[in-house]
Amino acid sequence: MLWEFISEDCDNTDFSNEEECTKESINECYLFFLQNVLPEFSKVILLLESDTCTSLDIDQIMRNLCNQLKSRLADNLFGSKVRCILKNLTEDKKRKFMSQAHTFLQRAIKYLEDRYDFGPYTIYKKFELLSPKSEDLKLTWDQLSEFPALLKIESAIDCDFLYSEFTCLRAVFDALSKDLPNDKIGAHFFRKDTSKDSVNLKKCVSLGSLFLLVTRFAKDYLVHSTACGQRKGIECPSI
Repeated sequence: MLWEFISEDCDNTDFSNEEECTKESINECYLFFLQNVLPEFSKVILLLESDTCTSLDIDQIMRNLCNQLKSRLADNLFGSKVRCILKNLTEDKKRKFMSQAHTFLQRAIKYLEDRYDFGPYTIYKKFELLSPKSEDLKLTWDQLSEFPALLKIESAIDCDFLYSEFTCLRAVFDALSKDLPNDKIGAHFFRKDTSKDSVNLKKCVSLGSLFLLVTRFAKDYLVHSTACGQRKGIECPSI
């Protein structure tokens, strides 16, 4: 079936074992296009499912994927192999492929935008501010001071001490290693003699990072409970 799809545009369809179709077709464009773009989705899925992914990483991962797709759409980038084949296709077939490739990318972008909020004030965008991986510290005191209320831990945070801990972070931020996962960088920072007593900042960063772990646990628990309930004939409530 796959061979029939690829060889559709070949003049001679009666090939022996020694012969092959050397004429590149629009159908090969589809295959090479998917070969080029689908790894972008696979890469993001692996990142989101990795043990090192925290809530501090999600927003950048999702924005990078969406921007990658938008750039491909704007630049008509479908892969180098597709570009070579398109040069030899008729104008009608070239327009047909371009239209369908654009539709694919547009639908993928819409799917992401319908299911993830890319706005500037979302909770995951705020969590990203706690990430120590950026070259420059994005977090300001005004933003950090909002986290106790966001995480509902106001009673557990001393804002005066939190500010002192924030100035400590600001002083050593540039010296932090940026080639480690967020949780490793945070652990390294909070083990330093100058910041090991930063209990208020540690609560904000730790709870922000654990947000993804808690939601992932709830999702996995629901999936497991539903599967067990179905095997036993029990209807499980949704969360």
